[in-house]
Amino acid sequence: MVSLFRGDKEVVLPCAVKRSGKTIGVLVDELTTEQQNGFVQTTFSRADNWINVWNVDSKDSLLRSFGEVMKYGILNLAPLFIHAFHDSLLSMRKKNQHKPFTKS
Repeated sequence: MVSLFRGDKEVVLPCAVKRSGKTIGVLVDELTTEQQNGFVQTTFSRADNWINVWNVDSKDSLLRSFGEVMKYGILNLAPLFIHAFHDSLLSMRKKNQHKPFTKS
């Protein structure tokens, strides 16, 4: 069991501590609806955690955000296009191998 606290509120969760190499994590067992709500409230919905994380960088700008979205889009789509191009070349080569050679 692991206890999470938010002020005076305690949420007890059934889980096991696991280690893999240098990484330590928590494997959470199946949670009741009340435990799920408590887990979210003590972790994700804490404004102070989000403020500390998001206020570290400089101010956001539209151009920088657009550039970031484009960068990740291109980085993730590039392998797709590379594989599609490679597959189409292989397909064309296979088609050309089966055609008999004719002199004009």
